[in-house]
Amino acid sequence: MLASPSDSRSIETMKRSFMKHELEPFAAVYARRPGGRNMGGAAFFHYFAMWCAIKVLRPTHIIESGCFKGVGSWFLRQAAGNATNMTFISPEKPTVYVDKRPGSRHLFGSAFRDFTDYPWEVWLTPEQRRSTLIFFDDHQSGMRRAVEASRFGFTHAVFDDNYLPGFGDNWALKSFHAQAKGITAPTLWVDNFLKPSPKAWYPQSTRLNTSDLADLRRMYDACVDYYFEFPPVWHGPNRFGIGESAWKRITAHPLLSADGAQAFAKKHALKLNFEAKRYTHIGYARVRFGGAGRL
Repeated sequence: MLASPSDSRSIETMKRSFMKHELEPFAAVYARRPGGRNMGGAAFFHYFAMWCAIKVLRPTHIIESGCFKGVGSWFLRQAAGNATNMTFISPEKPTVYVDKRPGSRHLFGSAFRDFTDYPWEVWLTPEQRRSTLIFFDDHQSGMRRAVEASRFGFTHAVFDDNYLPGFGDNWALKSFHAQAKGITAPTLWVDNFLKPSPKAWYPQSTRLNTSDLADLRRMYDACVDYYFEFPPVWHGPNRFGIGESAWKRITAHPLLSADGAQAFAKKHALKLNFEAKRYTHIGYARVRFGGAGRL
């Protein structure tokens, strides 16, 4: 039997063999998802990444910031089971799924605030915050969210909107790691659905000079202890129109070969190109406990 990496609760120990082993169990769950194709939301690759992260980390609490229709909330619950407490944050009540587990906290409508405006230090003990997984699907800057999570004492975060430099609507953590592949860091700070940051933060929506980029790098190094990008399940066209050779250079090797993907997609009635185009380098960050306090 395949040994589970969850014994150490560390993404670093997660093997590709473990992820491949989880594909069939997850596909069975994906087949009964609510909401159909979930246009405007995530799809197979990202929900599978969330599934694997939860199976490895086994968080005692999950926070979802940005629920949209609630399909992601449903996948979080399927992966975590009923023993895990969850908090859901979104401007409007989801229309497809709202978690019914007793004890779930729903912060919708009039109860909605930005992630940073809730008293996490009151609601959760330091130990609970260290065992919490935050799923950021709120189109806020991944760089800013990492700093904010660190200041609250959280440890684990997954970023759905982890866009490449020059694409998307937020300055993502991917910006630093794309540089190692020969891509220049974006020189325009973007956040909050391409709007100014929702509250005073450095920087606001301005052009970034060399000093600004160095400051952001210092923030990153202070807050992020480990970074990992979940690979696509298979290779295919991307939503940005980037050429195949360039895309492969900046993207982790897929879990399945072309032949394996064809067989898997046929077995589970999945559209190869449709699913591949929804992938945006979904990433995990282990946030250094209190790292932002050193800034």
